[in-house]
Amino acid sequence: MYLTFIHWTITKTLGNCMEQPKENADSTDTPVKDTSMINVVWFKRDLRLEDHAPLKAAIEVGLPVLLVYVFEPSLQQSPDWNIRHWQFVYQSIEDLNFELEDYQVKLHCFHAEVPDVFEYILKTHQIDKVFSHQETGIRLTYDRDRQMQQFFEQKDIEWQEFEQNGIQRGRKNRRGWAQDWQIFMKEPLATPNLAQLKAMPYEVTDFAFLFDYVTGQKIHLYSKNYQPVGMRSAQKYLKAFGKKCIVQYTTQHKQPALSNQSNSHLSPYLAWGNLSVRQVYQHCQQLMIDSPHRANFETYLHHLRMHCQCIQKFEMEDYLEFEAGNEAYLQLEQNHKNDLLEAWKNGQTGFPLVDASMRCIRQTGYLNFQMRSLIVSFLTHHLWQSWHTGVHYLGQQFLDYEPGVHFVRFQAQAGAVDTHKVKILNPIKVSKKCDPKAQFIKKWVPELKNIPAGLIHDLSKMTTIEQIFYKCTIGQDYPAPIININATHPHAKAALEALKKNEEKMIHSIELVKEQPSVDYSPLKDSTNKAVIFSDKHQRLTIHN
Repeated sequence: MYLTFIHWTITKTLGNCMEQPKENADSTDTPVKDTSMINVVWFKRDLRLEDHAPLKAAIEVGLPVLLVYVFEPSLQQSPDWNIRHWQFVYQSIEDLNFELEDYQVKLHCFHAEVPDVFEYILKTHQIDKVFSHQETGIRLTYDRDRQMQQFFEQKDIEWQEFEQNGIQRGRKNRRGWAQDWQIFMKEPLATPNLAQLKAMPYEVTDFAFLFDYVTGQKIHLYSKNYQPVGMRSAQKYLKAFGKKCIVQYTTQHKQPALSNQSNSHLSPYLAWGNLSVRQVYQHCQQLMIDSPHRANFETYLHHLRMHCQCIQKFEMEDYLEFEAGNEAYLQLEQNHKNDLLEAWKNGQTGFPLVDASMRCIRQTGYLNFQMRSLIVSFLTHHLWQSWHTGVHYLGQQFLDYEPGVHFVRFQAQAGAVDTHKVKILNPIKVSKKCDPKAQFIKKWVPELKNIPAGLIHDLSKMTTIEQIFYKCTIGQDYPAPIININATHPHAKAALEALKKNEEKMIHSIELVKEQPSVDYSPLKDSTNKAVIFSDKHQRLTIHN
C-alpha cells in the first residue's frame, strides 16, 4: 500500500516547499481557502483506532476531520533517534490506513516541524479544534508542545489534549497516583464511531506534494527480524499472550531463550500506541476471571503498572533525560574509555551472555527485561562507564523505545537514582541461571556453537587443549574477556557502598537543619538538595490554563 507523504523544508518563510510541484499537481501562488471549518486529530504515540479519546471527541463534534501525523526533522537530531523507530511508525500508519479505507479516510503524514504543518494547513482550511493525546516524551517534544500551545492561542484554535495510559501532567508527587491509575484503567474504552467520521472535502494533493522517502532514507523498509507492526498484529499478540504465553510467564520471562514463548512482546505496540495500556489491562482482567493462571496475570498487570509508573516519574522529573536522579552519583570517578564502550556496543566483550544480548538487540530491537538489566549493569558497574555513555545508544536500538521507561530504568539499574536498591549483576552467574543450556548464547554468538554449556559461561577457565578440541581459540575466534570480573565487581560494590554512606550523611545533615524553625525548606528546589529529595527542577506543568 502506498503511503502519502507531505514534505517541505523549514525555511524563514513558513510553508515554503522543498520540491517543485509535480506537473500534474494543482498548485497556485495563492491557494483558495475553504471557508468551512475542520477539526484536526494530531496523532503521536497513539497509532490506533480503538480506545482513542481524541479521535472519538473529534468525530462527535460533527465537523470534517483531518487526521495528521508529523515526522519531525528536529527529532532526527536527537541522540536517541533511530530510523527503525520511524520504520515502525510508517508501517503502523500503513496498517491504520488499510483499516480506514472502508471509511474513505486516511491518516496524512507530513515531514516537517509541527508549527509549519499547521501553518500550511491554515493556508487552505480553517481549523476550529485540534485533538491529541498528551505525550510524555523527551524534553524536545514537551518544548514543542509548549510552542504549539502558544501557536494555537495566537490562531484562536482550541487544543484539547487527553490523558493517555493514566499518566497525569502537573502532579507534584506520586502520592495517590496508583489509585488514580486503577480508576483510569477501569473506565470504558474510548471507542470512536468511525462510521460517523466525516472525511476532508479535498484530497491531500490539493495542498501538498507526494513523496515516499524521508530525508533520503527508505523508511518503508522494515526488517524481517523485527516484530510485525500495526493494530492487527498487536491484537494477535495480545490474544496469543492471554491464551498461551501467560501459562509460563512467571517461570520463563527472565530466560532469554524461553521468553519468546512466555513474554507478551506487547512493549513495541504500547510504546507507539498500536495498543493502549487500558486495552491490555481490561483484556487481561477479563481473561483472568476463570483462568487457572490468575497469579500469572496478576504478576503481569503489576509489571504493566510499574511500566506506567516509570513514565509518570519521568513526566514529573524529566531532567532524568540529562542528569542523574541522585546528585551524589556524580561523585563516582568514572573515566570514559571508548574501546570498552565500542566492545560493549558491538557484542565483543568476551562475556557470552552480554555479547549475545547486544547482538540480539541490534538485529531484532528486542531484549527481555532481565537481559536489559544485565547489559546496563555490565556497562556501568563492570566497565565503570557513566550511564550517559550508553543510554542513548540503547534507546536507538530498542524498537519499543519509550523515553519514560528507558531513562528511569536505565538510571535505576546503574544506581544513578537510588544507590540503596541497585544490584550489581555478575554476568557469569546470570548466564548460568538464565541461559543454562546456552541456547540464547549459541544463537547469537555462533563462534561458540561447539562449546558445551558447562564451559561456555566462563571462558576464562577453558584450557588450551579444550580450545583446540572445540575449535574456538579465545582471543582469536572470540574475544578474551575485556575486564577481570573478580576485580570489577568488588570495586563497583565498594564505590557504591561509599556513595550510599555519604548520601545517608547528606540526608541526616539536611534533617538536622530542617529542625531549625527559622529556615523554610518548603519546597526544596535548591540544587544542593535535589539529589536527596528529587526536587522538580524541571517540573512539567499543565500546558493548558
